[in-house]
Amino acid sequence: MRTNYRVILGIIIIFVGSGLLFSQEIKAEEQKKIDELIRSLGTRYWDKAAAALEEIGEPAVEPLIEAMLHGSGRVPENAAYTLARFDSGKAEEALITVLEDRKFSSRVRAAAAESLGVIKSKKAEIPLIDAVQNDEGQIRYNAIQALVKIGSDKAEMAIIEALKDEVWWVRRWAIRTLGEIRSKKAAKPLVQALKDEHFEVPWVAVEALEKINSEEAVRPLISSLQEEELVVRMSASSALGRIKAQEAVPALLEALQDENWMIREEAAVALARISSEKAVEPLIGVLMDEDSCIRREEAAWILGEMRAEEAVESLIEALEDRDTGPMAALALGKIGSEKALKPLIRALMDESTKVRRASAWALGKLKSVKAVKPLISALKDEDSEVQMWAALALEKIGTAEAMKAIQEYKKQNT
Repeated sequence: MRTNYRVILGIIIIFVGSGLLFSQEIKAEEQKKIDELIRSLGTRYWDKAAAALEEIGEPAVEPLIEAMLHGSGRVPENAAYTLARFDSGKAEEALITVLEDRKFSSRVRAAAAESLGVIKSKKAEIPLIDAVQNDEGQIRYNAIQALVKIGSDKAEMAIIEALKDEVWWVRRWAIRTLGEIRSKKAAKPLVQALKDEHFEVPWVAVEALEKINSEEAVRPLISSLQEEELVVRMSASSALGRIKAQEAVPALLEALQDENWMIREEAAVALARISSEKAVEPLIGVLMDEDSCIRREEAAWILGEMRAEEAVESLIEALEDRDTGPMAALALGKIGSEKALKPLIRALMDESTKVRRASAWALGKLKSVKAVKPLISALKDEDSEVQMWAALALEKIGTAEAMKAIQEYKKQNT
């Protein structure tokens, strides 16, 4: 019996020992695979290696940290990006260490900042704010993105501070970010950004102000209409239009008298967006402006967008203008006034191909049975686009006579 016990014990020892050896072999194989994948982080296919390391899981974390801290080439940077794939306290601490320690390259620290945003690290809030305020361009840029992803209250003020950054594209990104998070606190600083020396920044600020849509920005924007810099006045007009600031209507009406045609045009567009009844008469004035540079068709388009019935007579008159005629026809179609029916039918015979095309389109919008016969005649126009718009207009009107004409037209053109 004792002999059998010893035999059984021996078998158990052999079995356990074999299992341990087998387990060690598996770990060795796994480590070998991890090492190979980490080396691949330095190649152009690093993202595939990162995905494979993610599948391995927790055993890959410490080797990745080691690679980030002591690797060479592109391995440390891509190891930092890869660590964002792991829900690991060790990875988080290591990424914060790299961000804070300026002995690491800017590329590795920028990657660490981005990864901390991906994992939404609350612990990284203070180091990231410090990076926004004190670090170099790409690190600041990534730190701003990270703070937004984390959703920190302190992040908002740090991003507003980044509006003063010496690197223009960091300022631009900070502005876009403030717009995305609808930062009410940023309204006044964004108005100041309209004066930025880089041409792209003011227009990004306009878009951000539209998203924020804060009343606090209106008065500073109105004041900006008096600035000497052309781009500031233009962007202020645009911003006031985008946020539909009724309070700005008198100032924008005044801007319609500006000596610069670009300011007048931007003010006109803003007034159209605000859709103020007070703007119609001045816009009609713009429609009749003799300055050849002002693009009177822009005023016609705006009046059409506003569906301004009061402008119909002036738009009918503008149909005969070489430059304004096509846009005037389109505007009349949008307004949809019966007063425009006969003038638009006459315009189907206009010398200008563009006027004939636009008039055919507009008659389709009016959907008047009275336009059927003139539109059937337009199916024989020498211009194929006039024919096309006439056919589409007849289809919209949809009478039996109109549909028969379309069928015949299609047979002749197939």
